[in-house]
Amino acid sequence: MSRIRGTLNLMTCLLAGVLGIAGGAAATDLKPQTVLGTSGIQAEPASGYTVRALPGTSRYVGALAVAPDSDQLIMAMGGWGDMNLYRYDPASGDAVPVTAGAEDRDGDDQLDTNFGSLSGLSIWKPITGGPVLYFMDSSIGSLASPGQGERLYVAEDLNGDGDYMDVIEGKPEIRTFYDPDVADYMGADAVIVPGMGGVLVTEAVGAGLGTVTFIDFGGSATLLATGFDYTSGVEVHPETGEIYVGNVTTSFRGQVYRLLEDQNGNGILEVSEPGEVTIAADTDVLSGCFDMVFDGVGDLYVSVNDGAVCVRRLDHGNAPALVQTVLSGLIFGTGIALKDRSEPLRDRATENRLYVGEGGWSTQPVVFEVTALQPGDMEPDGDLDLDDLIRLVDLVLDRPPPASPHEHWAGDLQRDGDLDVFDIVSLIDLILER
Repeated sequence: MSRIRGTLNLMTCLLAGVLGIAGGAAATDLKPQTVLGTSGIQAEPASGYTVRALPGTSRYVGALAVAPDSDQLIMAMGGWGDMNLYRYDPASGDAVPVTAGAEDRDGDDQLDTNFGSLSGLSIWKPITGGPVLYFMDSSIGSLASPGQGERLYVAEDLNGDGDYMDVIEGKPEIRTFYDPDVADYMGADAVIVPGMGGVLVTEAVGAGLGTVTFIDFGGSATLLATGFDYTSGVEVHPETGEIYVGNVTTSFRGQVYRLLEDQNGNGILEVSEPGEVTIAADTDVLSGCFDMVFDGVGDLYVSVNDGAVCVRRLDHGNAPALVQTVLSGLIFGTGIALKDRSEPLRDRATENRLYVGEGGWSTQPVVFEVTALQPGDMEPDGDLDLDDLIRLVDLVLDRPPPASPHEHWAGDLQRDGDLDVFDIVSLIDLILER
């Protein structure tokens, strides 16, 4: 044992000589901590993540989305019957309204009347022009204005002023894209799929009646799948192209389904029909799943009852998916979005960010920004340096204080549950690569 101790200490000294330092200077305070939101919400990141609160402006946060090729975060916020879309401005830290409704009642070329309950939101960046928004207003929209709501809208910034509030030469910047013409329509999510030529929409009807509908860019709707309960988020796997659907059962249990192939030739995928739909993840941790988003490596992030989880190994055949908590302590997780859907978030330090909305009915809402920490960053301060190596060596040699949950996560580079010499070697490799 003394020989091992001596070898580890020698390795540390040699690395210090190679780096020419006695220790690393802290770059940024990234320590994982509980964040107290504006409503007293205790947002708690899991090991390997840190979190900060972004300012909210009203009682409820619904859908979230980030424009492609942009840091622009769009939030659906407000209360039932008076909800609108806001853009989070990183420079000022404010949420700036970008919609005011979909109807110009007073003829002043300004849209008004607000919206009802905005859930699904998806943003498409065409080759020319600004971001195009597709968003769902469910049946509660009738509280805002008779005839409004209960439909899917499309918004285009026709005059380039950064919002969707105007009527330009008689053409409103927000118009109805799809109207199901059904009373009490409970649309839950809307996701643009350019490769399919349209938008996927879910409807949370309940008790075996939940659906997934495909609407092409011409506005024609086709029922794609049925037999769910309260259908929630819908996403397309970035590598396989398979469609995944969130579902909340009548007992509030959360599930993730994968759509397969039509077996009976009726053109509709049915949960009750063998071989057409399969459960990809089914666990109590998914309770109340609301929204979902894939990152660039196929990890699925899902907003749930008290925060957000990451669902991994969805494409491993019959192997069970691995569901891990990312954020907890919320009253009710709602919209979820990634800053960059083409990049990974988990287990590495990147510029990517995960945004999770808070939807507690009686609280001032906030949106939380979750960042993945760098494995090996024991402090954590954003750098891999000699301080991290010294701390890991101390833990391997059982020197006090004992490892914190974050230190155990950061130091276990082999992901085998132990802190040992193999983790030290991996950390040295990471430090010398930087």
